[in-house]
Amino acid sequence: MVELSAWLLRHTPVRPLVVAVPGGTGARLAVERAVRERGWRPARGPAEANVLVVAGAAGPDLEPHLSRVYDAVPAPRERVDVAGVSAADPQLDAAATALRDLSRQRERLPATRGTVTAPQAIRSLRLGPVAPLWPAGLTVHAVVRDGLLADVSTEVAGEPAGSFWTADDTRARALDAAARLLAVAGWPDAAQTAAYLRDTALAGTFGAEQAPSLRRWARRVRGSPALRRLLTGVGGVPPGPSVPRSLTGDARRRLHRWVTVAAGDGTSRPARDEATPWALAALPGLLRASPPERAGLVVASLDPDADALVGTHAG
Repeated sequence: MVELSAWLLRHTPVRPLVVAVPGGTGARLAVERAVRERGWRPARGPAEANVLVVAGAAGPDLEPHLSRVYDAVPAPRERVDVAGVSAADPQLDAAATALRDLSRQRERLPATRGTVTAPQAIRSLRLGPVAPLWPAGLTVHAVVRDGLLADVSTEVAGEPAGSFWTADDTRARALDAAARLLAVAGWPDAAQTAAYLRDTALAGTFGAEQAPSLRRWARRVRGSPALRRLLTGVGGVPPGPSVPRSLTGDARRRLHRWVTVAAGDGTSRPARDEATPWALAALPGLLRASPPERAGLVVASLDPDADALVGTHAG
């Protein structure tokens, strides 16, 4: 029996649940690259995961939230904190080794048994501040009434970090935003392609070899009937004198704008320290009276850079 358990552990596929904390954008990008290069399939939630990967250095205010996420990961499981870019590869390899270590997992098993609670009607809801494909440190508080969000408010927790992105990262920034929205929308293949192209752009190696892949990806995303049905009308933002032009339209329009920027056919969105304050202030109104399952699409389509606006509360 021990031999069978050891064999099963050795052949357990690694399913990382990647969550970013404030200041962890660079670490998140490094982790996502390393995960892709290893052929691991990222988990969409704790129930699918066996490794919790925390990208960035988590402060004490976020540790209780991270502990709750980790407690929801079934055994066998591991947690790894990747504080910086250079730590991604060795830390992920160490986590995979520990995950497949029978002695380690058996010693920790009593602490990994969760408690099953009876289902109950959802009344209150908190999204964030640590979750996959979610802005680092952002929390959305709401009440669910008749299946729709109400009493929505937002806050951003964590220590000031400053935006990871610079003015030279136009293409990479657009591809990163598109990759996250496509992943939330349930199209992992297109999301992975966007992430690969993003990484080549950040590394300064984007060139003629990647151009055909970018054009094919752009055509698929722009022409997808499934995305049209899913994103049309989601998080609609009418134009106005105080509205950043990069955020107008619905989720599909914003995605197409990122595709255009990535393809080099348009201009970049305004600096995120300009767009993010408006997005966070508008988010409660955009989420109000919408179904809870749509919240992730709305947030991803606005792509707020919470690192640039730590400590802000919006009602």
